[in-house]
Amino acid sequence: FLRDISLADERPVPVKSAASQRVFLALAGTLLLLLGLQITYFSRTSLAATYPQTKPLLLALCKPLHCDISVPHDIAQLTIDDADIQEHKERQGVLIFSSVLMNHGSVAQAYPKVELTLTNTADEPVLRKTLAPSEYLPAAVKVADGLAPQQEQAVKTLLGVDEKLVTGFRVAIAY
Repeated sequence: FLRDISLADERPVPVKSAASQRVFLALAGTLLLLLGLQITYFSRTSLAATYPQTKPLLLALCKPLHCDISVPHDIAQLTIDDADIQEHKERQGVLIFSSVLMNHGSVAQAYPKVELTLTNTADEPVLRKTLAPSEYLPAAVKVADGLAPQQEQAVKTLLGVDEKLVTGFRVAIAY
């Protein structure tokens, strides 16, 4: 059995020509370029937020692809604080919800939806309302620009309810 084993390598020797090396390098370069474009396409929002000077170039690249570049949606960077509900002084059955939305991140974040749940004495939901940014922000705020980094934004809205049923509330933010 051992006499039939040859120590010599019987595989054919690959032909290394200059033309085959150029084809291989061109193919590798093309694949590398495609990988770079794919990474740019899928991370365009974070690239534009982190490096604002690249946004015009990214917008130009997105135009033929019919894609858009929005403000990042990282809910972990946002908190809502100082939430309060009070009865309206002049209007019966109307509550005023006010709070402060804070961006703790280093880039602007899109305004989230605010979910407000009004509860009764048994802490059971009486009314659940999801507020879009246009419903809780002042008219002067540009929603498309998002909440600037390390900034706060006052949140305020009116709610029509039967105040006898409402004794508490919960508030959350989500995209």
